[in-house]
Amino acid sequence: MTKSYKMAVLAITAVIIISIIFFVSKSQKNTNSVMNDALIVGISPDYPPFEYTEDGKIIGFDIDFIHELGEKMNKKIEIREMEFSSLIPSLNSDKVDVVISSISKNSEREENVSFSDPYYTSKFAIIMANDTDAKMLDDFPKNAKIGVQTGTTMESFVNSYNDSSDKPLKIVSMGSNFLLIEKLRLGEIDALIVEDAQAPSFIKNIPKLKSEPIEDDVYIDEEENSYVIGVKKDSNLVDELNKGIESLNADGKIELLLKKWGLR
Repeated sequence: MTKSYKMAVLAITAVIIISIIFFVSKSQKNTNSVMNDALIVGISPDYPPFEYTEDGKIIGFDIDFIHELGEKMNKKIEIREMEFSSLIPSLNSDKVDVVISSISKNSEREENVSFSDPYYTSKFAIIMANDTDAKMLDDFPKNAKIGVQTGTTMESFVNSYNDSSDKPLKIVSMGSNFLLIEKLRLGEIDALIVEDAQAPSFIKNIPKLKSEPIEDDVYIDEEENSYVIGVKKDSNLVDELNKGIESLNADGKIELLLKKWGLR
């Protein structure tokens, strides 16, 4: 094999390698461009009227809200369904861009996640049997079984009560409120703590259950009761989201959605 032949082979090989790198790079840029036009949203659809499944479709206040926000940001919304406890891990593993499911911020979450400005302030309610008379956690006997969804502010709320009470309650934590409602219906737990606006949806077809607003304000952190959108720590999306939320508030669209879903 002559020296000139070797040089020609090396030159052709170099051209092929450079061409491959060029097309791969171009392909990645095109993919990123598509991804930048979309907002992948993690949702846990078991929080009526905020997000829930009806006739095979995820609907609710948060769903309408995030689509309105997507329009403000010129982003196409793509929903990814998962359990509530998987939302933040999915965010930090880049499976989704944002998470929204009646999420509130607290000091523990803020270590790993950044949050938008609040878009809704919630209140809590107790769901219980009709023959149970309670308006606050202190009305329950020691070791009463109280259901909460795993990883929620409701769980933090009962934990805060237990830390300062001489008759602590037994927390029954599960990934789905629907599973907890079934446990309550069967008498396996004594009560369930949920968002006040959600309570009517959970009990509307279960005559033996009722709900009451919670009066234990001393254990409720107002900031932790405000719903926000979660993004990866220090993400540039925070500013975009906040501008969109501000615009939706100014347009009166958030208020219209709140009325549509019975939250006003």
